[in-house]
Amino acid sequence: MKFSEELWHENGEHFRRCTVHPFLTGIVNGDLELDCFKEYIAQDAYFLELFAKAYSALASRALEWSNFLRLHALVQGVVEERQLHNEYARRWSVDLSNFKPLPSTIAYTNLIFGYLDRFPGSLSPLACMLPCMKLYLELARWVTEQESYQAESNP
Repeated sequence: MKFSEELWHENGEHFRRCTVHPFLTGIVNGDLELDCFKEYIAQDAYFLELFAKAYSALASRALEWSNFLRLHALVQGVVEERQLHNEYARRWSVDLSNFKPLPSTIAYTNLIFGYLDRFPGSLSPLACMLPCMKLYLELARWVTEQESYQAESNP
């Protein structure tokens, strides 16, 4: 078993707790309140902007062209997701420039930029970014695999 698989397996309880969070169960059941989704859009838009900047900073550190291209592709993916958030924000009148980031959002993005400052020239700050990507990927898979998933009932 790969080390990353061991870590995922050892932290399965954290994933399970995410699957019973009211936000996720609301998505699965199709009864997520629009105001809750609007708040998520605002928080995630803020987060995505900072994630894109962090990936860009890391891309500039890549010594090998192949690593630069991988990081650049991650930036592009985040930019595309952020543009989707802009569309949602327009559709539901969410002011992305006038909201207060949650303390957890600020703490996580501060952690990322703290590592960028602490390890200049290094790609090691990816270590605090990759688990988030993995969790979101696995949660998206989990949601769409649920029999009760009501995609058409969600915002």
